[in-house]
Amino acid sequence: MLGIATLIATVSRNNIYHIFKSNWESIVQSAGGWGNDVDYDLYNGTVNAGTGAESHGVRLAPTYASGNGVGMSGLYQLAPGSAGYGTAVRIPNFNDDVAAPDMGAHQAAKAAMTFGVNGTRLP
Repeated sequence: MLGIATLIATVSRNNIYHIFKSNWESIVQSAGGWGNDVDYDLYNGTVNAGTGAESHGVRLAPTYASGNGVGMSGLYQLAPGSAGYGTAVRIPNFNDDVAAPDMGAHQAAKAAMTFGVNGTRLP
């Protein structure tokens, strides 16, 4: 049985919450949760995180660029024209180097992300 962790004092921006079943909750603030600010995310489930949560969010399934998506080894770019593409909020020192940032961790036209020990090494 899976447990649900309590969401407390969390700020979420520009994330993609792509879940298996769209009638399940993508974002939930269970009993005891407080101080959360979730907005500008792309999600395909429901949101239960208090009044105003995801008022600028997009409830659609993401469409990934060809060769990208779940299990694609660091390739998670959205397809041009898909929900979340070029519609994210700008975050200083994170995605402010592009005119129209994408939702999700992987900006279009950027190199593949690396994880683990190699994630901090420059080429």
